[in-house]
Parts: sequence; structure tokens; C-alpha cells
Amino acid sequence: LKRVLTAFAAHNAAIGYVQSMNFLAAFLLLTGVEEDDAFWCLVIVVEDIVPGYFDEGMLAAKMDQRIFAELLHDNLPALGLHLAALGPDNIICGIVASQWLLTLFVHALPDVVTVRLWDFLLREKSRRVLFAACLAVLEPHTADILATTEMGECIELLQVLGMRTEETAFVEAVDRI
Repeated sequence: LKRVLTAFAAHNAAIGYVQSMNFLAAFLLLTGVEEDDAFWCLVIVVEDIVPGYFDEGMLAAKMDQRIFAELLHDNLPALGLHLAALGPDNIICGIVASQWLLTLFVHALPDVVTVRLWDFLLREKSRRVLFAACLAVLEPHTADILATTEMGECIELLQVLGMRTEETAFVEAVDRI
């Protein structure tokens, strides 16, 4: 892990190492990807798929948190309104999206589902896949989320929802979205 992250920092000195890259590199290595391939996958993810997520200020990540909130309001309006009512300024969307997007769902989904998501991500080379994944995690749990009455309760639920995700349903939902 250290060698992959050090190699990335040397390869892209402008970004260097940013916390949460360790989740990405570790996930690749733990799924059996060789070090060299893990390094190049990390390069593709950071530089091509989510450029700006790890730059100083993380502007692209912040922008994608806002895009996620807008997509939520457009695709699951009742859920978007509920989250906005529980927390001002889309703070709940921002918290959850930052955890999901910056780690590309590592530790947010069961490993087998995360592997499938990364397959989509590396094939499409588009953040669209990440937004589709956000909606695919939330949609089946809309009733549970709508039943929350406080911001803390809602955030706690959202943080564990991904682990309840079933592979086949998730893949179908991401494909559909």
C-alpha cells in the first residue's frame, strides 16, 4: 500500500497524497490486483475519472456533492425534500456524498458490490456511475429514510444503508439510471 501511494505521489506531485486515496489503493490491493496495476488504476481513477477530487480545495468533490443533491431532488423528490427539511443547506447530502464519493464507495457497500461498481466505473470512466450508485443505494430504502425525524438519526441510517445493498438489484439499478 505504501509503495503504491508513494509512487502515485511521485507520479503526480501536484496532488501528492491525499487522505482517502489509501482506501482506493487498499481496496485494489485487497481484491488481488498486483501493485503495478493498482498504481495505474489509481492514476486512472484520480486523474481521469474523478479529476479535481483530490486537488487542493477538492473543488470537484464539493461540486459533485451539490450535483448529487440536485439529482436526488430530481429523481427521488420526496427523499430530497425530507433530507433538506432535516438539515439546512443540503448538509446531509454533503456528509453522505463526501463519504461515498471520495472513497468511491469502499467500505460503504459490501465488497462484492463495490467490485461491480468499480467495474462500471473503470469501463465507463465517468462520474455518472457514482451518481447512479448513490441513487441505487437510496431508492430501495426510501421509506426507511422518510421515517427518520432527526438529522443525526438520518445520517446514521444513511451511513449503513450501503451495507444492506444486494448485488443484483444494485447492478440493475445502476444500469437503469
